[in-house]
Amino acid sequence: MAADRGPSLTVQRTPAAHPPRARVRAFLLRYGTLYEIALTGLAAIWVALGIAMRHASEPEMRTLLSLSGLIGVVFLADSLARARASGSPRTWIRRHWPIPVLAVIGVLPVEPAVQLARFTLAFAGLRRILERAGGIFAHFRMLDELVALALVVIAGGGVLVYELEAGVNPRLATLGDGLWWALVTVSTVGYGDIAPVTPAGRLVASVLIVVGVAIFAVGVAIVGRYIADPGRADGGATERLGAIAELERAHAAGEIDTESFARRVRALASARPTDEGD
Repeated sequence: MAADRGPSLTVQRTPAAHPPRARVRAFLLRYGTLYEIALTGLAAIWVALGIAMRHASEPEMRTLLSLSGLIGVVFLADSLARARASGSPRTWIRRHWPIPVLAVIGVLPVEPAVQLARFTLAFAGLRRILERAGGIFAHFRMLDELVALALVVIAGGGVLVYELEAGVNPRLATLGDGLWWALVTVSTVGYGDIAPVTPAGRLVASVLIVVGVAIFAVGVAIVGRYIADPGRADGGATERLGAIAELERAHAAGEIDTESFARRVRALASARPTDEGD
């Protein structure tokens, strides 16, 4: 009889969550915003290292290259951790492959393409921070991407025109002059106190003027669309879509697993619209 009871004592164990994966998810869930701020700051330091390398001596160059390589390793490790925490590393890499590629490019000897890669990583970090910020950005779709793009374009344009004009244009003698010029140019104010004189500098100015006009046009369109149709009479559909978008971001970042993501999306999609009188 004991033998007959043997099979009934077998316990079916459900697969446990992978401990490292669970730790990464818990960390991103608890400290995600601070972590994104730290990564974005690190990307900014990376850009500053690239600027410093142009004026460094041989011993200083070795130190700066070592620091640059270390930052690149941090970004690669971040990508690996996010991929593992997502529950489907291949899917994560397929969706976010530019991030590790940019991290690899950023380690190379300093060239314009390298600085562009580092600025792009800073842009990605700013966008994630603004996504998490909520508040006004929760009501205006794509506004977080637009603000992050504007900040990175101003910083990138200021640094680039300074590198091109320093030593040639007396009005662009410092990095601060370059950043001020980029801010005035992107905002389409155009004080005229600083202007590039080299062909390459004027090309950068042309790009910033066009981008600045586009940024303001898109920004006005986003705000105008919200004023015209704030989505308050749609039974809560706008809020549900926003919640689903936030879940997609959290799932892509590895903060929630696939099963929880699917369950919560189904719950939001099947929620009944609220009455207009509520």
